[in-house]
Amino acid sequence: MMNSFMNPSAGNHMTGSRQDPAVRPMRCDMLEFEDRYELALELPGFRKEEIRISLRDSDLTVEAEHTAQENSGKMLRSERYTGPYARSFHIGKNIDSDHADAAYTDGLLRITLRKAPKSGGTIEIQ
Repeated sequence: MMNSFMNPSAGNHMTGSRQDPAVRPMRCDMLEFEDRYELALELPGFRKEEIRISLRDSDLTVEAEHTAQENSGKMLRSERYTGPYARSFHIGKNIDSDHADAAYTDGLLRITLRKAPKSGGTIEIQ
């Protein structure tokens, strides 16, 4: 069953590209399990201190920025992007924000978002 986290029309979006060409998006894989969502975002060349993750209301945002390094030599070619990277996802209200985890290893940021316990259902008459 598709939910608002995975539904592009519900607001799952990238910052960057069309919205602001100065901000680059990062590639992402998303998996859904019975009790959680797992995201894997590519952020090669970053230190974990340069990455910011925020979870506010119904939006998850990942941001990072490469800054240009000072070189004493004459630059002959520069193909590596320096500047901000960002990606946002509308995740809905079914996330337990107190039990979200993130790990960054070898250029891959893995975020685990636990689903909130379901409320509602049937009431048995005694």
